[in-house]
Amino acid sequence: MYELVVLALYSAGILFLTAISLGLLTELYVSKGPKGMLLAELGTLFLATAISVPFSFFVIKDAIIGEFALVGFLNAFALTYFVSRQRNKDAEAAPALVEFALKHFDTLDRNRDGEFTRADILACIESGKYSEADVKMFTRLMYRTESIGHVYEWMMMATFPPPSYPIGLYSVNRKDLAAYVQRTSRYSGGLYS
Repeated sequence: MYELVVLALYSAGILFLTAISLGLLTELYVSKGPKGMLLAELGTLFLATAISVPFSFFVIKDAIIGEFALVGFLNAFALTYFVSRQRNKDAEAAPALVEFALKHFDTLDRNRDGEFTRADILACIESGKYSEADVKMFTRLMYRTESIGHVYEWMMMATFPPPSYPIGLYSVNRKDLAAYVQRTSRYSGGLYS
């Protein structure tokens, strides 16, 4: 049982390091387009495998190098696969989502300030005026407000035990919508496209 717990903690540590390396390499290579995404993903797989071997000796004294290198590689593969697939899906869906948001922008902008928030989208969903397909698009739009929009206000989130931490509240304007398709396409491509 002890070995299973250690392996689970080890896997969690490798996933954490893999996520950090994927994020850093993605930002480093994003300017190179799809080829850059490929480099970031391959680099992440290599780093996770390379990091997992010395990390395994730190965690477990009698570690078998091959097993832990394989665990590191499989964790990295799973993470890069799912992140890459989601990025590519977002890039494919972005034009339709932006078109839908622009079509309903005046309805979403309830207070006529040129922006809408998740609360505005939720009001449209709960109004009962829209078809099932429209509600699905509103829901997708609501879950993408952080990706599409910008922070309009910071709010302190209380936790116990303290300290509190800030979270951003997001809104979306027409300028954000115009830039969203380009932003998502920058992160598409890679091994799993």
